[in-house]
Amino acid sequence: MIPKGSKVRHTDPEIDDVRGVMIVFAIAHGFALCGYPDRLGKELENYAITDLVLIS
Repeated sequence: MIPKGSKVRHTDPEIDDVRGVMIVFAIAHGFALCGYPDRLGKELENYAITDLVLIS
């Protein structure tokens, strides 16, 4: 289970290299809205929860 506010990485190495560690802002219908607290000039993106790995 990935809770809202947790830190995650993507399982696809190409996406993970670009996006790195993201914060989960919202979860709905099996998808997580992920991004960065300060946005770093990047848009928020939706990813399937099954494609994300929870990190501590």
